[in-house]
Amino acid sequence: MLPSLGQQMPRLDGYLTPFGRADKAKQLLEAIVNLPDGSAGFKRFQQQFPEVLCDLPARKVLCRTADGEFEYYTLCISPESKYENLVIRLRDTLRGIWRAKSRRSKESMLLRIPQEFFLRGSGSLIDPPGNPTDSSVVEVGIASQTEKLISRLWDWLDRTRYCKHPKCVKRYFIARHGYKYCGDVCRNAARREANLNSYKRTGRERRKKRRTSLPT
Repeated sequence: MLPSLGQQMPRLDGYLTPFGRADKAKQLLEAIVNLPDGSAGFKRFQQQFPEVLCDLPARKVLCRTADGEFEYYTLCISPESKYENLVIRLRDTLRGIWRAKSRRSKESMLLRIPQEFFLRGSGSLIDPPGNPTDSSVVEVGIASQTEKLISRLWDWLDRTRYCKHPKCVKRYFIARHGYKYCGDVCRNAARREANLNSYKRTGRERRKKRRTSLPT
C-alpha cells in the first residue's frame, strides 16, 4: 500500500537486491532527471540502465504533434518508444518534484509515479498492447527493480537540489544537507567566479578612489 501524504515511505533496504542499493538508486534518479531533450541521450541511457526500459510496462500513450494542434495515441513497446514517451515524461515528473517548494507538493507528485508509469491501480483503465479493444483487467505483479529504486526518492525528498552553478551539466542532484552545488568541480568554479567578480569590483572601486584623490 502506498503511503498517504505526510507519511514516510518505509525503507526498502531489507529486500532490494545488490542492484537496489541506495547508491544505485541515487545514480538512476540523477541520470533520469538530468536527461537531455528528445532522443539525444537514448543510446547512453540504454547502455547504462537497460533494465529500466524492460521494467517499464508497454502501454498506449497520448501524444501531441510538434505544433500542439493534434493529439494521437502511440503504442510504446520498443526501447526507443519507451524512452521517448515514458522515460522523458518520467524525467519531467522528477524535475517537477525537484523544483517543488513544499514537501507536500513533492509527495503528491511522487505518489502518482507508480500509477502513471508502472500501471499500479485499476487495470481496466488501460488498453493492453496488441488488442486495443480488450479492456480486461491487467494483472499487476510485484514491483520491478526500477520501481523500487525510484521509490527510494521518498528518503531524499528534503535533499533534492538544483546546482547553483549556471554552467553545470548535471544540475539536478541529491545533496548532503546544506549543499548548494552538485560537487567540488562546480563549487570550486563558482568560488573562482565569485573571487574574480570581487576582484573586479574592488579594482573598480580602487581606481575610482585614485582618480578622485588626484590633484586637479
